[in-house]
Amino acid sequence: PTLVCTKNGAPYATTGGAVTLAADKDAVVCTLTNREIDGQIHVDKAPKHQSVFSDGTAHYTYAVTNPGTTPIHDVAVTDDKCSPLTLVAAGKGGDTTPDTLDPADTWQYECSVPAATLFAASNADVTNTVTANGKDELDKPVTDTDTAVTHLLAKVTIKKVVSNPVDGAGPAFGFASD
Repeated sequence: PTLVCTKNGAPYATTGGAVTLAADKDAVVCTLTNREIDGQIHVDKAPKHQSVFSDGTAHYTYAVTNPGTTPIHDVAVTDDKCSPLTLVAAGKGGDTTPDTLDPADTWQYECSVPAATLFAASNADVTNTVTANGKDELDKPVTDTDTAVTHLLAKVTIKKVVSNPVDGAGPAFGFASD
């Protein structure tokens, strides 16, 4: 809430939301403005589905926004299967408050993880979760999550082996796989 007081049209001092009236007979007019604190955070992870070869790398991008009406501070973004996340763009261009995620801001992050690390425990599809946390101006925690699924592709190598060449028709060939 905001308390603004005037005395004879001039600003009148308030201390900690309290007004001390003087003994004179002049009127003090005060206006109390109360607004809703709507702190929110939203994270979007892309791609939602991807496939990588066993010797490849999974790449993710993250967009963190504030759909609320108040700035968010102490923003932290983590992914349970990919780290570290790198902040590649923040703010809205010429951002005057780079330490807070304002309602018009988008903070963009990237992360890459080798398939060998991502699929170290199993070859089954991996669902990983990104979490964005922060605090509104009253230090109330705000959080959001998003997921993505990564599929491991089998890598097949084919070798050409020439066997029993046939005259006039060109060589016949067979295949062997590793």
